[in-house]
Amino acid sequence: MSILLKRYIRSVLKEGSYLEDINLLKKDIEQAIHEFSNNARLSSDQDIQDIKTIENLQIGKNSLGYIRDNPAPKDWNKIPTGDYGLGYNPFAKLRNFDVTVRTQINSLIFLYKRHLKEISSKVSTSVRRKKRDNIKIGIKVLEYVMLVDKYFNKGNLKVIGAGVNRVVVKNKMVKDIVIKIALSKKGREDNRSEISFNQNVSSKYKNLFPKVYESDSKNYTWFMIHQVIPFEDGLEVPEILFSFKNKFRESFKFMNSLGLTPGSKEEKDGIISYFVNQLYFEKKELDLIHQTGVDKQKTMFKQIKNYIVSLITGKDLDVNVDAYKIVDDSFNEKLTDMLSSWIVSNTVSEKQAKIKAENILKHVDINKLREEFGSLYEFIINNGITDGHLSNIGFSKNNRGVWDLVILDAAGV
Repeated sequence: MSILLKRYIRSVLKEGSYLEDINLLKKDIEQAIHEFSNNARLSSDQDIQDIKTIENLQIGKNSLGYIRDNPAPKDWNKIPTGDYGLGYNPFAKLRNFDVTVRTQINSLIFLYKRHLKEISSKVSTSVRRKKRDNIKIGIKVLEYVMLVDKYFNKGNLKVIGAGVNRVVVKNKMVKDIVIKIALSKKGREDNRSEISFNQNVSSKYKNLFPKVYESDSKNYTWFMIHQVIPFEDGLEVPEILFSFKNKFRESFKFMNSLGLTPGSKEEKDGIISYFVNQLYFEKKELDLIHQTGVDKQKTMFKQIKNYIVSLITGKDLDVNVDAYKIVDDSFNEKLTDMLSSWIVSNTVSEKQAKIKAENILKHVDINKLREEFGSLYEFIINNGITDGHLSNIGFSKNNRGVWDLVILDAAGV
């Protein structure tokens, strides 16, 4: 039996098992949403608000700030004089929602409600109105968190990741598929964007994004997607680390040539720094990379061909810019900058560090390092992706059983 036939049979069998998983997950999530919609109630001050469907959930980053950015009370039985909250993002705690977190959230809700009554009994001022509004929003946020925990952290379902606008839920019985659930209008927009992108992305870049299996095509409240292991988490999994080291062997060899001991914490930290440096871009940095690359290539042609053509025809020559050269040049430059930052010290200036870095890289086959990133780096550069930070990069196992680097969230692409 040929290798291709074996792979085909293996993929068909896998698709069959996924269909069973999808049906199981769909039943679980629809039941959870049904229970949420029928039973969830929010209380805010004196008013009781019914949530008829999960689509009514609405929360944003600004709503979260008051709780996240202000410290927890030192005495939970006494209303503090200043602003107070939890000192952390309660949504981020849904992954490990233990007794301590639940107690803190319930205590803060109780304290906020006491504070509201105290404020309403006093003469209204602009300061008190602002405090009242912040506390009302705080109660709403905390009750959302408790509701999500109650209905999506139960039975076989487990919240494995959460932001402000979406939570990621997994069924313990299903290995490779997770569900992303929207908690706000922005979350539903993100779901729709991610589903659409996965369906329409060029075949050249399909392997850079986890597969979408099933979705709520009416409201985009949820969708099922192939699970991705976050980058830093994956480095702690022996199977993933082995596959990763095999695929990026030149990169690891490069790290070791700089004196980082194989298997050491320093090597791991170096690899993380390396990938952070090479994959993360600010928008202005991407704009500059493209503009500089275009200018370099056009200048060369303008001095020779454009001048001659303009003399003959009176028209400028339309120059085709080599996108691949822009990608390669930017990779080299970022690598040089990373090495320079490592070399800079009290005795070595930035200019000297850059010269040293360039000398080191003269003895390195940078093309091999660049090739290990495959189409990932090329896609980020050519599509102007500013979401290439490591929290948006992870590992996903392909049909051949190899762990690939993929983009976790296509919503911002």
